[in-house]
Amino acid sequence: MIGISEKQNTTINKLTDYDFNLGIAGYKYSDLFDAVKLCEIAEKFYGEVKKENPILHDALTKYIANRGAGYERRVESKILTDSAPYLSEFIAGMFDINCERENLQRAIGEQDPIWKYKFFVQRRAIKRFTAENLVNFNEAELTLA
Repeated sequence: MIGISEKQNTTINKLTDYDFNLGIAGYKYSDLFDAVKLCEIAEKFYGEVKKENPILHDALTKYIANRGAGYERRVESKILTDSAPYLSEFIAGMFDINCERENLQRAIGEQDPIWKYKFFVQRRAIKRFTAENLVNFNEAELTLA
């Protein structure tokens, strides 16, 4: 394992005392601190995205190649948020926490009606109250309400 500095090498050597196999065949936890191995792991992730969603893979690959430069904010956000579920699944598999991830997703799903109601109220408030109306609001009264 190669670090950038002697201090980093010492830290990495301590990490290997607690090393464990990742959920990716042939890789260990300590490989996450090795730039070459980390690049290999990243390529495995990109390969999985390509297999599952080739269009997203192409968009993500171009985004990474350009380091995000020249992308409209909404397009950039769409690429990253569309990639997030794949990354979540990949990391869960890498650390063998798929069951915990599924439990968390289920718990979040149970709160879905609350979020839907919140967004419904927000949409109605946006239509009803304009920026001009907000100037006339009394912050002290709103705080007490």
